[in-house]
Amino acid sequence: MMSLLIPNKVEIISFITFIFLIISFYSNGLLISKKKEFNINFVIGWSIFSLIYILFGAILNIKLNIITHLYSVLSLVTIIKNIKYFQIYKIKKYIFLLPIIFLFINTKSHGFDSFAFILDKVTYLLNFNEFPTVQFRSNYPFTSNLIHYFSNFYAGGFSQNIPALFDLFLVIGSIEILAKTFITKTSKRLINIFIISSIVIFFNPMIMNVYSFSSYEDFHVAYILLVVFYFNYRNSFSLRKILTKKNIYIPLLTLLSVCKATGFIHVGTILLSNLIIFILFDKINLKIAKAYLFLCFLCFFQFFLWQYHIYNSDIFAGNSFKGFRVEIFNNILINYYNQFLVKKLLIFSNFIFMFSALYIFLFTKKLAYIKICIFISITVFFWNLFHLIFFIFFQGDGHALEFHNFFRYLSQFSLVFMLIYLIIINDIIGKNFILILKNNGITVLLLFCLYSVFLIHFKEFRRDLSNEYKVVDKINKKTISKMSNNKKNYNNLENTIINFYNKNSKLLF
Repeated sequence: MMSLLIPNKVEIISFITFIFLIISFYSNGLLISKKKEFNINFVIGWSIFSLIYILFGAILNIKLNIITHLYSVLSLVTIIKNIKYFQIYKIKKYIFLLPIIFLFINTKSHGFDSFAFILDKVTYLLNFNEFPTVQFRSNYPFTSNLIHYFSNFYAGGFSQNIPALFDLFLVIGSIEILAKTFITKTSKRLINIFIISSIVIFFNPMIMNVYSFSSYEDFHVAYILLVVFYFNYRNSFSLRKILTKKNIYIPLLTLLSVCKATGFIHVGTILLSNLIIFILFDKINLKIAKAYLFLCFLCFFQFFLWQYHIYNSDIFAGNSFKGFRVEIFNNILINYYNQFLVKKLLIFSNFIFMFSALYIFLFTKKLAYIKICIFISITVFFWNLFHLIFFIFFQGDGHALEFHNFFRYLSQFSLVFMLIYLIIINDIIGKNFILILKNNGITVLLLFCLYSVFLIHFKEFRRDLSNEYKVVDKINKKTISKMSNNKKNYNNLENTIINFYNKNSKLLF
């Protein structure tokens, strides 16, 4: 078993490059925000990274290897310049996660779409150092793929561990945001709060699913949404305050707009929520209105650039219009129920928060809660509406009839849902809860719970080690040709994996 957990040379190099990239995001974000807020700086830095590649790679057609070298050098300079602001000592609160990080270092990919097209996008970048124009799903944004590309660029091969490690890093960032719900200036035994936040994420069926720690981007969207919501929450959902910090808000939302093909929906509804809250609780001001419109334009800047790239390169843009299909419309309620059977807490939370703005006034007069419910209600409602329209008019018949993977799309709000629950819990029992955590014995008990449950469910986190991916163990340079010529001996997933290895044999062997 231990031999399956030992990384090879390419995986180690890609991991080191990945760490450099993460540090560069924080350092570059720090130049913009001027604040030592890790998650905010990380997302800003990631947004800058994405913008550089889209602007110079997709629009100006500069080779990606040139961009990568220049980004590396410039980022190294900013890291050295900002090194005095790095609060390395704060990392000690995550030392308890080191064994889990080790268990993920040599993770391989899993999931049908990973081998069907997501990893192909990365290998194309590595092989040709440019964005594809005719490859399947080349219209999809490459925001997450670029992290995989950059981390492999200096490795001299192709490692599959970066998507899982990136998800794990986003989990760690999410842990910090959730933990801050309970942290005060007088809080002690912070390690206990961080361990509990880890348990809340790792073992939460609303957050973790079969697509976690793989190449799928849904958790990336969930993390960015969490950071955007947290930023709004810390600024009392005030459009006035947000406009004074637009240098932070703009890169957060521009990244969200290109993190996934549907990201622009989230950006639009978030900006709509900001506007409605402003109209309801503030005085209408022409100056604010003009600044808001300018904000809206800038928040879609990366999205506009990518759409121009799609148009200019004549790239096929997706599903065609299929008309109004009444049979899908008639099955909406039963499909919601079927999705509820798969992810009960997630679907239940979806309905609770989608309509929360309609009934929150019955339970509280607390302005903070009212604003939270208006903000989340608008964004979740339009997210559901968008997918209903997509299923009825555009999605393929088979997937549309069963709301295929609808729970995965809803999971993009899972971290925000969890944060709202914790805000409410903290408001009710926060002080008493912190007193309990001061006990040293609680630390040992919590660590035992975290690692015992993690190890019991280890293969649910490392799905690449499960039986359905055993075919990967048989694939090597000598066997791949024979396996690809005997497709009848393998199922659909196995043939997809074999096809991927066969197409990318030069990088993988």
